[in-house]
Amino acid sequence: MLAGVSSLAGTSWAAEPDAAAMFGAREAIQDISLSPDGTHVAYVVPTQGRGSAVLVSDIVNGGDAKTVMSTQEQGARIADCSWSAVQRIVCTITIVSDTGTQRLTFTRLVAVNRDGTQMKMVSSRESLTALGLMQNGGTIIDWTGGKGDGWALITRAFVPEFSTGTRLAQSKEGLGVDRINTLTLQREHVEQPRDRGGIYRRRGRARARDGHARRGVQRLRARHGQLFLSAQG
Repeated sequence: MLAGVSSLAGTSWAAEPDAAAMFGAREAIQDISLSPDGTHVAYVVPTQGRGSAVLVSDIVNGGDAKTVMSTQEQGARIADCSWSAVQRIVCTITIVSDTGTQRLTFTRLVAVNRDGTQMKMVSSRESLTALGLMQNGGTIIDWTGGKGDGWALITRAFVPEFSTGTRLAQSKEGLGVDRINTLTLQREHVEQPRDRGGIYRRRGRARARDGHARRGVQRLRARHGQLFLSAQG
């Protein structure tokens, strides 16, 4: 009997898990999306601190996953990603900015190739003469946008501009819809803005296309509601 107790006492037991750490841990995969041709997946993972990154894996040929985008600054995170074409990924970036008197949330759409190259801001640029903040960077309501791969119908928040002393100021206000090529950023107005907002929906569909990959990594930096893009070789 005593020998049995001694044997148990000498056994190495695993430490009790830290309940607080387990409760506060983020999901290992926060979002995942399959490419239109079914050969690649893009998924969002947490990084050190509060950051996040987009990884792309070739599920046909295998190999290591490639990091194509990541957030580096406090308050910015990648919420979700989807494919606008076989080689093109569009992600929603959420930015929480502290203005000194209040905390504001901004969203921006950013596109990048599946090899990490050609990162571009899809959301419309905010004017320096705008009379308000453009917090809503748009929502994709249709993939292909009626024109094929790479195009999408995206909502757009219009903010009027300061007009004193100029006739070039933008006076539209409200939520509209643009058709945008996520590779070239060619933009076409589809729905004029409505000053009292609205919800736009349309059923989309995806078609397969062949694509080519090259290496590259892109990083994001967010400051005061603005998103800065920079390439990393």
